[in-house]
Amino acid sequence: MIESINYQLRKITKTRGHFPTDEALIKLLYLGCKQMGRTARAGRGGRPTTTGRSP
Repeated sequence: MIESINYQLRKITKTRGHFPTDEALIKLLYLGCKQMGRTARAGRGGRPTTTGRSP
């Protein structure tokens, strides 16, 4: 799971190439994470996953 997140973030930053400020990079990564969350929920049918274990 971590590897797939790393891959997606690397893909986002690689296509952009140059960032004028650190804030621009952080904003792009934030939006990428937000988009990854949307696609993950859509893949599960919009339902949260449960492991069946007590916390």
